[in-house]
Amino acid sequence: REVEARGMVQTSQVLARQMTTDPEAAAVLEEPAASELFFLERIRLADGEPLAHDRVWLTADLGRPLLDADFTRTALYDEIATRSGVRLTDGSEKINAVVASPAERTLLRLPRGVACLRVERVGRLAGRPVERRITLVRGDLRGIAQARLLSQATIANMKQNLAFAFVYNALGVPLA
Repeated sequence: REVEARGMVQTSQVLARQMTTDPEAAAVLEEPAASELFFLERIRLADGEPLAHDRVWLTADLGRPLLDADFTRTALYDEIATRSGVRLTDGSEKINAVVASPAERTLLRLPRGVACLRVERVGRLAGRPVERRITLVRGDLRGIAQARLLSQATIANMKQNLAFAFVYNALGVPLA
């Protein structure tokens, strides 16, 4: 949304969308190592230029309904809300500067030696980890600005979802 607010067209090139197992992601999500997880891998584009390489693992209950979603123009959190009926309530991020691998340079069309930002995020639903995301963002000024905007938009969305959950519970629990 932030990309589009700046007058650019945001799209994604989907590289993978499937159910899979990943012991490392399962551990982050506090699931058994052999748990089936939804995996989405895509290149995020602004006006056709690659900005980020995004890999997301979701718990099966949230991810399975997304198997037929068209992520070329759709936001992940909007699809989760529409198809699973929930919104993530909080999360944490860790951001590090890294040098892209040769494969990542190819995906992001970067010259050798260009730094990138690696954003690792764990999204939660009522305290339960349900999303592991690793995003490699271009380290040039355009990429850094975009990473900051994406991060701010994600945190704002989570705060909005938390407020919605609070109001829903405050009104719904007394009626039950």
